[in-house]
Amino acid sequence: MSTKLLMVPLASSADATSIWCKKSDVDDFDGSDSRRRDEAEQLALQRRGCAAYFRALRAGDGDAAAVVFARAGVLDDLMGGQHVGREQIKSFIDDRPPLLLEESLHVIATPGRVNHYGRIHFDDGVVMKVRWTFTFHGEEVTHLCNSRVHTLLGVDPSGEEHAAGPSSRKDDRC
Repeated sequence: MSTKLLMVPLASSADATSIWCKKSDVDDFDGSDSRRRDEAEQLALQRRGCAAYFRALRAGDGDAAAVVFARAGVLDDLMGGQHVGREQIKSFIDDRPPLLLEESLHVIATPGRVNHYGRIHFDDGVVMKVRWTFTFHGEEVTHLCNSRVHTLLGVDPSGEEHAAGPSSRKDDRC
């Protein structure tokens, strides 16, 4: 089975204009559009879940962040460690100050998994390039891992922009 990546517009996001989606070639479908509809519905659920999480993170609202996760969901935070279950996730988000985020500079999504590439701006002026990797089961996040990335949106460490998408060193992957 062959696959390809297609650029799909994000109608509901003011932060990003498009999203990369893995789609099976037309030959792989059984003649109906039900599989495509299922994928589109799953991607829409995931988009809403990611948006709700980032709104909660920006506001420092642990309750709103926790409800995005499955009951036994896991948040692996690059600076704050691992938090298992909604109560731990709620406490972790509540204990952090609201964050200034640019979370949707580049998004790669497939049914079940979404990567958001962006930046966190800290109060001390430090800006960190980050990848948030969401794993979904239905509309719930079962695992979220964020990691620091060294290049973002085709910008290499020297600051030069390139046409290539985001990449990171192998040791920074979730």
